[in-house]
Amino acid sequence: MYETDEQQSEALHKWVRKYFKLIIAFLVILFGSYLGWEQWQQHRMTQAHKASIVFSHLISSIQDNASTQKIQPLIQSLETKYSNTPYADLAQLLKVKYSIDAGHTTQAIQTLKHIITQSHQPALRDVARMRLVRIFLSTHRLKAAQKMLQKLEISQQSPLAWMLHGNLLSEQNQPKKAVKAYKNALKSLPEDPKWRLFKQHITAKIAWTLRHTQSTQLG
Repeated sequence: MYETDEQQSEALHKWVRKYFKLIIAFLVILFGSYLGWEQWQQHRMTQAHKASIVFSHLISSIQDNASTQKIQPLIQSLETKYSNTPYADLAQLLKVKYSIDAGHTTQAIQTLKHIITQSHQPALRDVARMRLVRIFLSTHRLKAAQKMLQKLEISQQSPLAWMLHGNLLSEQNQPKKAVKAYKNALKSLPEDPKWRLFKQHITAKIAWTLRHTQSTQLG
C-alpha cells in the first residue's frame, strides 16, 4: 500500500517506464486490429450494396421474362463476385428453378444441399429444405421428404411447411392427418391479401382429399 499520492504516482511512472515498449506494442496491435475490423466491415457493406444492385437487376430481368442467356450471367456474378453475401444464396435458389425447368433435377438437388450446408441464414436453409421436399415428393422419395421436413430449423409452423406435411401424409395414404395438416396451414396464414391464392390452393386440397376419402370408402 502507498502512504501518499506521490508514492503511488511514482510507482505508476516506474511501471510505465519498465513496460513502455510492451504497452506501445499492445496499443499498435489493438489499434491496427480495430482499423482492420473497420475496413473489413466497410468492405462487407460495400459488397452487400453492390450485390443488392445486381440482384435487383436479376429480379427485374425475371419479371420482364428475359431470356436465360441474360439471366444466367447475373446469377453467376452473384455466386462468384459476391459469394459472401445472402444474395448469393438467393441467386442459387433461382438457379434451382432453372435447373428443374431444364430437367436437371440432380443438379438442382446438389445446389439445394450446398445452400443447406453453406448458408449462414437459417431462413434460406429452410427454404432450400422445403424445395428439396417438393422434389422428393414429386419423385416419390417419401422417406427422404419426411427426413428433410424434420430438419426444418425455424419454419416448422409455417404455412408452406404445413402444406408439405399434408402432401406427404396424403402420399402416405393418411388422408385424415393430411386434412389436419392442411387446416393447420390455413390457421397459420397471415392476414394478408398476398396469401389469397395460397389459401385457395390449400382449401382446394382439403376438398379434394375429403372427396377422395369418401369415394375410396364407398368403393
